[in-house]
Amino acid sequence: MEIQLKKKRTSLWDLYEDKIQFFIAKGISLASVHKLIISEMDILQKPTYDGFYRWVKRKGF
Repeated sequence: MEIQLKKKRTSLWDLYEDKIQFFIAKGISLASVHKLIISEMDILQKPTYDGFYRWVKRKGF
């Protein structure tokens, strides 16, 4: 009998976690941090603010 282990979900935001923590520690608003980070991304479909907000709350920043 094999035990199925749940894979840890990895978010796109995890790649930018250090920068996000730095900006939040400086007191920059979450909306501004979101705009700064998505401006650096080289992808066509940008992630939404709602997903970013949920990720920040889940991480406990």
